[in-house]
Amino acid sequence: MERKKVSYRSASKRTIVDLPDEDLSRLDEVAEQQSVSRAALLREAVAEYVIRKSKAPAVPKPLTGFGSLKGYYGEALAYQDELRGEWE
Repeated sequence: MERKKVSYRSASKRTIVDLPDEDLSRLDEVAEQQSVSRAALLREAVAEYVIRKSKAPAVPKPLTGFGSLKGYYGEALAYQDELRGEWE
C-alpha cells in the first residue's frame, strides 16, 4: 500500500486514547515493522476507518413478525438453487 505524505502539524489536534497493553504492544510492533511512528500509524488507521464507515450502507431497520421476509429473496426455490450453484 502506498503512503501519502501529509503534514498534520497545522491542522491536527492532540487527543488521549486509552488502549489495552496488548493492543498497544501490537501497535508498536506494526509501527516498528513499517518504520513509522505510532502516531502516524494511528492517523492512517483512523483515516481508513472513517472512509470505510462513510461508504458503508445504512443498516436496514429490523423486520418484525412472521413472514416479514416473504418475497425478500424472490421465489424461494430459485434462490435456494442459486445458493447451491455456488457450491459447485
